[in-house]
Amino acid sequence: LGLSDKKTLSQSPYFPYLLETLIVTDFWKRQLHWGELPSIYYLRTRDGLEVDLLVEISQKLHLLEIKSSATISNKHISSLLKVQKELKDVQSADIISLSPDNFKIKNDIFNYNWQDILTL
Repeated sequence: LGLSDKKTLSQSPYFPYLLETLIVTDFWKRQLHWGELPSIYYLRTRDGLEVDLLVEISQKLHLLEIKSSATISNKHISSLLKVQKELKDVQSADIISLSPDNFKIKNDIFNYNWQDILTL
């Protein structure tokens, strides 16, 4: 891939996919470390609705969208809002992004900095 430094990585067209892979892999390893069989999923419906990561913990779903952007707005949560309405037992719906700050976007949907999530 030729990604030998931070600048090249961040400007690569592969960066969004690599960030998603990093975060999903971390959730997978974390559940294994806790002695649990990982219960994580990707959701894509027939009509194109997509959620990057669904994590099931204690029979409750946690919906996560992973964004390689530092600027997060209401437009980034549309799929989370739709899936939240459709599925039962959704405990939380959040964004993980490159934004340096953690903040509430709307209702109970929050944005979390990716580094803060990985250090939990």
